[in-house]
Amino acid sequence: MDNNILTEKELSNSAYSHIIHAPIEKVDIAGWLFTLPEAEYCRCCPPDHISCATTTTDDGKKMSINVEMIGKTLMIQHYVAETATASLCRMVSISDAFTPNGRTRVQVIWTLSVKRIDDKSCEYTNSVVAHPTSEFMDFIAKHNICFKDAAAQRQHDGAITIDARRLCSRRALNVWRWGMRIGNAEMLAPLEAGSFRLRVPTSEEMYEFPSRVYTNSLECWRWTFRCGKDRYCQRNERRNNERSEFRQSE
Repeated sequence: MDNNILTEKELSNSAYSHIIHAPIEKVDIAGWLFTLPEAEYCRCCPPDHISCATTTTDDGKKMSINVEMIGKTLMIQHYVAETATASLCRMVSISDAFTPNGRTRVQVIWTLSVKRIDDKSCEYTNSVVAHPTSEFMDFIAKHNICFKDAAAQRQHDGAITIDARRLCSRRALNVWRWGMRIGNAEMLAPLEAGSFRLRVPTSEEMYEFPSRVYTNSLECWRWTFRCGKDRYCQRNERRNNERSEFRQSE
C-alpha cells in the first residue's frame, strides 16, 4: 500500500469549540482520551460511532483505535499520539476507508486542545483534518471521481459528524452543570487525580433528568434539599404551595 501523504491537498477540515466552566487545571484531555469507555465513545455520536480501543505502537507510542461511519464510509482510525498532554492531544492516523466503491486509505489528523479563558473557565476545541494518500488518488481516478467532488463529499459528511458531536457535547455540559448545581456527584465522574472529567451522559441522564428539572420544580426541590441548600429549598416549597393554592381557588 502506498502511504505517501499529499499534505498540500485537503479532503476535509472541520472544527468546533465549546466553553468549559471549570479551571483549565482541572481538565485532562489525555487522561480522558486514553481511558475512554467504549459505551461512552458510542454515546458521543450515535449511531455512527461503533467501537474504540487503546493500544500502542511497536515503539510504545499511545494509540487510539476508533471505528466509525462517516457518511457511507466505514472508517477504521489508527490514531497515534504525536502529542498527549492534559491540554493538547495531536493524533495522526493512516485510516482505512471502506467506501461503497471499495477500500482505500487517507490521513486523518485529530487535534483536541484546551486554552485558558480565565480562572474559572476554558475553551475546548476539537478539529479534524483529512489529507489524501497517493493510494487514494489512484483509487478515485480508477472510479472516475475527480478530487474536487471527493473532497466536497468528505467535507459534507465530516461536517454532519462534527455537528452531531457538538450537540452531544452541549448536552453533556448542560447535564454536568445541573449535576454541579444539585450536587449529583455521579454526573461529575472525577478522575482519580481530581481532574475535571466531562463524560458523555447516558441517554437517561441526557434526556430524562434535564427535562425533569426544567418541568417539575418539586423534583428540583427534592434534589436541592439533599444538598442542604435551605434558601433554594424554601423558595421552591413556597412557590409550589402558592401554585397549589391558586389551583384550588380556581
